[in-house]
Amino acid sequence: MMLARPHRRGIVIADLLLLAVIAVLGVLTIMKFFEYRVASTRDACYDNQKAADEFFDSVLNEEKKIRPQAFTAFIINHHIDGPSMQIIFMPHPYDQVRRNYAVTEKIDLKDSAFFGRPTCPLHKDLPTDQPVIDYWYAAGRWWCLYNPYHN
Repeated sequence: MMLARPHRRGIVIADLLLLAVIAVLGVLTIMKFFEYRVASTRDACYDNQKAADEFFDSVLNEEKKIRPQAFTAFIINHHIDGPSMQIIFMPHPYDQVRRNYAVTEKIDLKDSAFFGRPTCPLHKDLPTDQPVIDYWYAAGRWWCLYNPYHN
């Protein structure tokens, strides 16, 4: 039988190991929280891309063009002018006047049927001195340029 030692004080190696485990688990918990924050906004970003795709299709229908004729498109959010969608169409192969020039169209999104947000949900601190481009159309779909995990 072991006798109790009344004046035992100090830190034992087991205490140091326990503190190290608590510190590591705390850091891992914080990292998981930020990963969840990024993943939780993925659905909202997908809804923005879906709204941009539907609006893009409506613009193509109005212009009587098909998707392969659209070279690229992007949504610009400027703090003064507001959001707009810029679409660059490839020139028609038989068009003599504009043989080497692409046709660009700018659509103002303030007064349109676009129901998405022009910026990624994670993009909180927007710069006020330059326009922001978060969504870009290429290769047949919309891409989030701000966060690669939202594609």
